[in-house]
Parts: sequence; structure tokens; C-alpha cells
Amino acid sequence: ATRGALFNAIPIITADRSTVSTVLASARVSAAVIDADHSFLSVFRDTFSAIHDGATLPELIVYHDICDAEVSAAVNLFVQHGILRFSRPVGLTNWNAFWCTASGLEGAAYEVLK
Repeated sequence: ATRGALFNAIPIITADRSTVSTVLASARVSAAVIDADHSFLSVFRDTFSAIHDGATLPELIVYHDICDAEVSAAVNLFVQHGILRFSRPVGLTNWNAFWCTASGLEGAAYEVLK
């Protein structure tokens, strides 16, 4: 399988949390994509790391599987505290995967406010 132009233009970091934190500490990241393991704690930790571990604050975080209840709950915690604001849906808007209980959105983009 070949990677598309988007993947060639964006550095993708796939590693354990400590490695990602080390890379982010010296990187200038303007956007992050979080595709966590669907646990509240995992999404919370990945979001916290994306916001706090980088050399710069990302402008946007995109979440995959936002339709999952735990993913949605973790993201909404940051929204309730004024850290994130919903920007737009990403991907399918009527996704009916079996784990989708919070919404029909496949993904969603959120602006990082602070």
C-alpha cells in the first residue's frame, strides 16, 4: 500500500507516551491527531500531552472515533473547562460503527484555546 500525499506532508509519530513527549518537547506542532484506544484516561492523557508537552501550543486537535462515549467524554471535559472548542466534523457524519454511542461523527476537529 502506498501512502497518500497527506501522509507524506505530515510527520506521523507512533510510539509510547514517553517517546512522544520527548519528540514533542522539541517540535513545533500546529495540529495533532489523536486516535486513542477509546478509554477516557488514554484520550485525556494524549490530549494533555498534545497541549502541554510541545514546544508550541497546537492550534487544532483532531479526534478519531469521537462517536465513542469515552472518547467524547474525555474531549468534553476539556471543552467544559474552556481549553478546547468544537470547530467542525471530520470524516463521516453518520457513522454507524458498533462503538458509536455518543454521536454519529467519525471524527471532529477542536480549536485549542489555551
